[in-house]
Amino acid sequence: MSLQDLGNIGEFVAAIATVATLVYLAIQIRHNARALDRSNEFAQASSIHDITILFNELNWRLASDGELADIHTRALAGQELSDAEATRFVAFVNTYIATIENLVGQQSLDLGYSELDSSSALDLLAPVMRQLLETKDGAKWWREVAPNLYVEEFRTQVDAAVGNVRETQGEADR
Repeated sequence: MSLQDLGNIGEFVAAIATVATLVYLAIQIRHNARALDRSNEFAQASSIHDITILFNELNWRLASDGELADIHTRALAGQELSDAEATRFVAFVNTYIATIENLVGQQSLDLGYSELDSSSALDLLAPVMRQLLETKDGAKWWREVAPNLYVEEFRTQVDAAVGNVRETQGEADR
C-alpha cells in the first residue's frame, strides 16, 4: 500500500468522522432545544403561579384582617379615614398596583399570560384599579407618591385603562 493510498484512507476516515460528529451535534442541539423549551415553560408556569399567589395574598389580607377590610370598605364608599387608616389603605393600594406592574412586566417578557398583551391585562384589572385610585386617599397617593414609585410609561398605561373604564361605565349609565 502506497503513501497516497494511506492518505486516501485517512481522508475517507476523516470524512466519516466529520459526518458522525455533525450527526452527534445535530442530536445534541435538538436535545438542548427541547430542554430550553421545557425550561421556558417552567418559567412561565412559575411566573403565573407567583402572580396568582400575590393576588391571593392581597385578597387574604382583606378577608383575614377585619380592620383593613373596614378601612377598604369605607375608603371605597368615600368615607373619611384617619391618617393611620389612610396610610394602611394606600399601602394596600400600592401593593395591589405593584402586583399589577409585576404582571405587566412579566407579560412583556413573555413569562406568562401570553394570551393577554400588557394593555389587555391592565384593561382586565382596570375596574378594580379605578375603584382604588378614585378614592380620596388613593387619588392623592397616585398623584403625589406613585410618580416616585412607578415609571411614567406604566402610570400612563394605568391612567388610560382607568379612563377607558370610566368612559365605558359612563356610556352604560346613559
